[in-house]
Amino acid sequence: MFGIERLQAIRELIKEKKTVEVTYLSKELNVSEVTIRRDLDKLEKEGLVAKTYGGAILIEDGVIGTER
Repeated sequence: MFGIERLQAIRELIKEKKTVEVTYLSKELNVSEVTIRRDLDKLEKEGLVAKTYGGAILIEDGVIGTER
């Protein structure tokens, strides 16, 4: 899986689940936890997620973890 495909897969998973853990993403996408952390760094810079200890939370409408 290429980096762009992996980032898209992470985007889809976090939009569906609202929160994700690094270990879950690592196993699901068959890459190292270090790779997932780097990917989450990129998504955090995009403003899509807020990194947490061990994972990330979806940012919706500029607010972390809102319920709809």
